[in-house]
This record gives sequence, structure tokens and C-alpha cells, in this order.
Amino acid sequence: MASAAGKKLSAGGWVAVITTLLVISGSLTAYAAYYDIYGNIAQENIDTDAFGDRPSKVEGAQNILIIGSDIRDGENADYGSEEGERPDTLAIAHVSPEQKSATIVNIPRDSVVQLADCPRPTTSRGRTRTRP
Repeated sequence: MASAAGKKLSAGGWVAVITTLLVISGSLTAYAAYYDIYGNIAQENIDTDAFGDRPSKVEGAQNILIIGSDIRDGENADYGSEEGERPDTLAIAHVSPEQKSATIVNIPRDSVVQLADCPRPTTSRGRTRTRP
């Protein structure tokens, strides 16, 4: 009788071992990514008693501040060479369990955009700009 340690795995056995290893490593990678993202979200409790008469709190509702950053690297280097990051997108997302939906309010910011060419009219009203 051959011992279990002396047997070699069949092709199906190797497929099962490799599949198991891929599932475990994929799960650990997904958990690490989730933990990294969730660990970077700061949550603050605010004492709302100082605000006076407020609407009642909706259980489970959340407001989330969304900030998009402008980095002047790579393709954005044409627009300047500032150090660090600057927010160029601000939005507040309100997730309401009662409506089973989310509402996002965008807070407009100034951005670098290309403007259409607007030729100066031959006749203009008002002061004419003079160069020294």
C-alpha cells in the first residue's frame, strides 16, 4: 500500500490547489485595498446642540464630502508647475435610506478651460484700451 505522502497530484488536483490559492490571495488583496481606502476616511462627530433648533435626524442618512484633486504632473504640467495638490472638484453626496437614492450637490470651482476665440468687433462702445 502506498502512503498518501508518496502520491502525486493529478491535473485536477493541481487545478484545485491553484484555484484555492488564487481565491485566497484575491480575497486578501481585496480586503487590503478596502482597509486602505476605508482607513483614509476621517469621520468626525459634531455636537449639534450648539446649532439650536434642527430637523430631526434621519436614521442611516449620510453626507459625504467628495474632493477631487488637481495634480500638476504628467499631462497637467502644461497648466503650471505648482507644488502639491489642490482641490478642483467639490461635491456633497447625501445618501438617504428613505428615498433609496443619493443626491449629489456640486460646489463649482474655477478651472482652467479653453475659451472660444472671440474676435474683437471693429466698432466698440466704451473706453478703448490703450497701450503705453
